[in-house]
Amino acid sequence: MERRGRRDAIIILIIMMIIAAVITSWLTGLWSCESQRKDLTEKERLTIADYINSISVLVQHSNKISLNFFTTLNKIKDISKEELDASLTQPIEESEIILENSREMSPPEFFEVSQGYLELVFDTRNRAYESFKPALFNILQDIDYDKSSSQISNSFLFMYM
Repeated sequence: MERRGRRDAIIILIIMMIIAAVITSWLTGLWSCESQRKDLTEKERLTIADYINSISVLVQHSNKISLNFFTTLNKIKDISKEELDASLTQPIEESEIILENSREMSPPEFFEVSQGYLELVFDTRNRAYESFKPALFNILQDIDYDKSSSQISNSFLFMYM
């Protein structure tokens, strides 16, 4: 039974990596036709460039939050529960802000699908942070160890999206 759960987690991780690769290649223009790009007006090019810059800022901020989150986990033995609570609350709040900012963005024409995937990734990361915190505190207090460890492993899987 344990082996099957591990296999499912690996399959989900591979699928998410494929989705991320497809979105990245599509956003970078790997699959676009050069002739279609020439038909864009200067205003459309600037709109797309602004959109991509905005996305880049959100993704970089999200990655910074993730790095800080894992840095906090590395210091878990050295900090008090109050400091741990505050350190885990901050990524949740910042992740919610990133999610809201991504939802407020209006993508240029033909970028609606990639915008949906981007929002899905930010939403999944946010839910991972939210489910991780109570699971970690349950483990630290020896409450429902099996369920908490399952929540933590799922949270880690979603964080790596």
